Amino acid sequence: IGSGKMALLAIYATAEGKFWDVHDLLYQWGGDRQEIDLHELASRTGLPADRLAEALENKGLREKLAADIRLGMKHAVQATPSYLIGGKVYQGTIPAEAFRGIVE
Repeated sequence: IGSGKMALLAIYATAEGKFWDVHDLLYQWGGDRQEIDLHELASRTGLPADRLAEALENKGLREKLAADIRLGMKHAVQATPSYLIGGKVYQGTIPAEAFRGIVE
């Protein structure tokens, strides 16, 4: 499908409060499809198909994605999922101690 397209759709969906809906569906489709069906994605998530199409070309979203990629490169992120917490990168499962300084 293309990780760049999926990332742009996820960034857009986050702003619309639908990140997990889009995430779960794209993850499910990941290995099975060659292209993202924006109309099906829209009908299953409640997001407008035209806005999903616009998200793929949106300069601001592309800049946000580029900034995220640069941050990942700066911190030597090598896999997904990865999380940056307190300046430290965690790949896969986040250990409980990573949250101690945040939650307390």
